[in-house]
Amino acid sequence: MMTLNAWPILARSILVVLLASLAAPAAAMDKTLLGRWGQVGGSCEEDMTFKIAADGLSGVEYFCAPKRIKRDKGGWRINFACSGEGSAYALRVHWRLLKNGQLREVIGTKTTHYARCSALDEALLDPGNPYTAPSRCVACFNEAQSLAKSVGGYCPAACVPVFGTMLCDSGGICRLPD
Repeated sequence: MMTLNAWPILARSILVVLLASLAAPAAAMDKTLLGRWGQVGGSCEEDMTFKIAADGLSGVEYFCAPKRIKRDKGGWRINFACSGEGSAYALRVHWRLLKNGQLREVIGTKTTHYARCSALDEALLDPGNPYTAPSRCVACFNEAQSLAKSVGGYCPAACVPVFGTMLCDSGGICRLPD
């Protein structure tokens, strides 16, 4: 049996647990999903892509904040609260990263496959590290060329100054000068 003196301690403990659960953010977005994605066989032009970031999902004129993230069937089931073009709506998706690097998305009964728009996403560029950013820009440039994609729409804008410093061989493979 609890004494009257134990109640304040128990009540404070319950209050701390409740407050902590209310303040806790939704589970974090899986880092392997982060990046800019475009539909397989489609375009990676800015208005044809979406971006998965640590704080949510965004595209042209919309943003979705994750409300519930749950590991499910080899992927992630995510409930989003979205807003865009003056409307608010809920979105429930299931994302699974496939072995071929594609992202399979299921919304309701519709399944769509996406490809990462570049090996070098904006999130991978570290402007504070002058040694990794240029080499990643070169990798993005070469990847865009091999896929016959527009380098300007495929690689981050931060790479443009690096492109002018690259040396390219007769096969079109570029590198940084030694």
